[in-house]
Amino acid sequence: MIVHQAKPTGSNDTSAFEQLVSPYVSPVFNLVYWISCGDADTCSVTREVFCRLHRMLLSSRDEQPFSLWVYRVAVNVCLDLLPHPPRLKRSAEGEPLRDQLLQALSEHSYEDRAILFFKDVLGLPYEETAEIMDLPIGYVKKSLAFVRMHLARSIDLVALKNQARI
Repeated sequence: MIVHQAKPTGSNDTSAFEQLVSPYVSPVFNLVYWISCGDADTCSVTREVFCRLHRMLLSSRDEQPFSLWVYRVAVNVCLDLLPHPPRLKRSAEGEPLRDQLLQALSEHSYEDRAILFFKDVLGLPYEETAEIMDLPIGYVKKSLAFVRMHLARSIDLVALKNQARI
């Protein structure tokens, strides 16, 4: 019901749209940050996601849950606006775990980062993650396993190096 109320009618009243999307502001911001590894202007890209959602709301069909549609638009905006996936420069040993994670993530595609975000950060089921990404579920499972294994190895290697220095 609120989706229909939020559709643009020509007036400047955006309160229904704001009410509809307000629960997604933080998750979308975090998704953009995660996909870009903090390398992009996260606020600008997030703003573009919600501008695009507002423009696309007129043509939206209620065939899928609104949350899946929001995340699919967010991923597409990231793919449209962000250049090739940035690779962070290797930094010194003893860096914070967050930086280690971002470094390891930067070695994967935007697609892989988004899959990991939806599954491990938001806790979405494989089926919803596959639907958002418009990918076969088998690909999502395979990609997720590969990224998890790589992240675990990357973090373990740094931990071993840090222990060796003690």
